[in-house]
Amino acid sequence: MPSSNDATKRAVLDRIAPSVGWRKSGQVSYSSSVGTVHARFKTAGPFSFNINPATLRADFELWICGSERLYYLLPRDTVRLIYDHPGAYIDSRHPDIRVVRVDPINHRVTFDTGGESLDLRPFFQAQLAH
Repeated sequence: MPSSNDATKRAVLDRIAPSVGWRKSGQVSYSSSVGTVHARFKTAGPFSFNINPATLRADFELWICGSERLYYLLPRDTVRLIYDHPGAYIDSRHPDIRVVRVDPINHRVTFDTGGESLDLRPFFQAQLAH
C-alpha cells in the first residue's frame, strides 16, 4: 500500500507533467517519457534536503515543502552547481552528501556554509513539456 508521502509525490508529478505515466524507478525516483525525477517530500519545516549521488543521476530534483502546491523542480545542471559549490555544506557523516535548506516564504535555497543562496522562483511549480 502506498504511503501518504508517495501519494503526495505522485500528485505533484501529475502537476509537473499531466497525462504522463510515471513509474517508480528507485526508492524516491520516478521515470517517464519526459525524464527521471528524484522526488523528496518534507511534511513540515524546516525544509532541509540532501543532494547525493542518486540525486545527480536524475534529470530533475523535486523538493516538496509541506504540500503538493508548494514544490520546486530543478534541472540536474542547477543541482550540480549547488553540489559542486566550493562552500557547499557537507554532511558531517557522509562526505558525498550536501545539505540544503529551502525557505519557501522567500523562495530561496541556502547551500553554503557562508549563507550563499539561490533564487528558487524560476523552479516554483515548474512543469515539464511533453
